[in-house]
Amino acid sequence: MKKLLLSVIIITMMVSCSTNETGAPAPVSVPAPIPIPVPAPVPAPVPVIVNQTWNYISLGKNSRIYLKNDGTIWGVWGNSCGQLGLGESVMRNGTIKTLTKIGIDSDWKYVQTDDSATFAIKNDGTLWTWGICNTIVYDTETKYINKYIPTKIGTDSNWKSLFYTNSTLLTIKTDGTLWEWLPNGKKVDRGDGYMVDVISPKKIEGISNCQSVTFTYTSTYVIKTDGSLWAWGKNNYGQLGDGTNIDKSLPTRIGTDNNWKTIVFTFATPLAIKTDGTLWAWGYNESGQLGDGTSINKNIPTRIGIDNNWKTIVSGDNYSIGIKTDGTLWSWGNNTYGDLGDGTRINRNIPTRIGTDLGWQSIWIGVRRTTVLKNDGSLWFWGEGNFFDNYDRPHLMATEDY
Repeated sequence: MKKLLLSVIIITMMVSCSTNETGAPAPVSVPAPIPIPVPAPVPAPVPVIVNQTWNYISLGKNSRIYLKNDGTIWGVWGNSCGQLGLGESVMRNGTIKTLTKIGIDSDWKYVQTDDSATFAIKNDGTLWTWGICNTIVYDTETKYINKYIPTKIGTDSNWKSLFYTNSTLLTIKTDGTLWEWLPNGKKVDRGDGYMVDVISPKKIEGISNCQSVTFTYTSTYVIKTDGSLWAWGKNNYGQLGDGTNIDKSLPTRIGTDNNWKTIVFTFATPLAIKTDGTLWAWGYNESGQLGDGTSINKNIPTRIGIDNNWKTIVSGDNYSIGIKTDGTLWSWGNNTYGDLGDGTRINRNIPTRIGTDLGWQSIWIGVRRTTVLKNDGSLWFWGEGNFFDNYDRPHLMATEDY
């Protein structure tokens, strides 16, 4: 009975507390809602497109040189031998991570770099070099002078084109003569008691009217001004294309055609385009890099497919990449490291289209890296990025990817 009475008293008190003097329920005070902050929208990342005025890119083993349409040249990355041409003090810093203008001149025509040196031709036909750790180029000095900035070679002003790779330089003059730069038997003291070779040009006999030249290791190819193709050197894989596997010590004409337009060559696999837009390949074919659907070596130029709209090609380490006149991008050959840019690691033995984009214009290839220019001026790459990133399909180049 006491418990029941106590419960009635408590209920009565609660009702009394919730009513006003008239007995009506007291209004309940409801706190204002606390606004929930809405985060500001995060804008989508905008890719930083590299300067859209590049004319040519040379991808060396450790260095990269860019030639702009305004005739200036720029360098980035490896500089241990001064191959970026930025001066001695900069050379001692080794790696350069920011694309940097080389000198103040704006009349450069062509430039090519490799492991430790860079060579270039100006619009006036003069030949220049910088870098080179253990040789000295065409110098009559009695002491070794390493070139940390672009330095003119000799006094000739009729150099037309050059090809530099594997520490070997070939040049063509405007008169169509071909020159090879070799040690001339002279050595000079580098300044620390270490004797280094002096290299100077030697005219290659048996070949004239040269239009373009390419080579690697021990084989050389020349297209003459009349469109004929010539080759000499090692031929163990049939890479000379003369129908044999016998080495040739003298320039030898390949076939009878006079419509060869361009030729590229890596290791023992030449690829060429004729003036009619057809694609041809021969030589070493272990990974299907010829693109003929097999892995069998060929010792004569073999037509690849039936298309006649090939515009440009490059060749890498047992793989090939090309652009057609319709702006499509194609690749074939070894794909162990994603070098074909198709997002896979599958080898291809016929040209296979990369993506669906159009507008591809130019290609440059280096060690484990391919860079491609679109006609909108944007640069794309795959392979090694800034020595740390890797991409297996075209990636829009940002400033840190030079």
